[in-house]
Amino acid sequence: MTRDDGRERVAIAVPGPFEEGLVVHLTHSTPDPSLQFPPVGFPAMQRIRERIEIDAPVETIWKVVHREIAKVPRWSKNMLRTEVVGGGPLQLGSELLYVVKLPGGLTQDLRLTVLEYEEYLRCGGSIEGLSMSGTWRWTYRTRGDVTVVTYETDVKLSGMLRFAGRFVEDQVSQDVRRNVEALKEYVEGKKRR
Repeated sequence: MTRDDGRERVAIAVPGPFEEGLVVHLTHSTPDPSLQFPPVGFPAMQRIRERIEIDAPVETIWKVVHREIAKVPRWSKNMLRTEVVGGGPLQLGSELLYVVKLPGGLTQDLRLTVLEYEEYLRCGGSIEGLSMSGTWRWTYRTRGDVTVVTYETDVKLSGMLRFAGRFVEDQVSQDVRRNVEALKEYVEGKKRR
């Protein structure tokens, strides 16, 4: 048995004087954190991972994703504006501003900080926003004439977004999938031109 404050109550059962059966008497209480209720809404952290093969050299894909930051909205399905804060090329320590479209016509400014940068292999870092935080990472592996691109993100929602729960979780996952597919279409389309 547990009390409203989540602590466990230990009880003993003894025969009762007025009825056939047992009466429960509380003997003592102990805290039990495993009996706490989970938080309402979005889970603590959601990991999303999408992998796609793109028929193009890694240098071409790297340029589209990490050098032409201002052009990301041309291929991304949910970005309104992207920029390197302060200008200049993307490098370790760079800060990016991404203005993201959310359901219901809302937008959110996300600040991305580059914490790992190894040209043509990986680029990743942290995400901070008013109601979202987490990590992001692009990795690249060449297999013949094809580049295997993997995008991973861990997203934690806060504020009002966390109460949208499963809806927002599904939306974020769909956006990541659509963006990776759009990247493939954009890069392979440029190659055909």
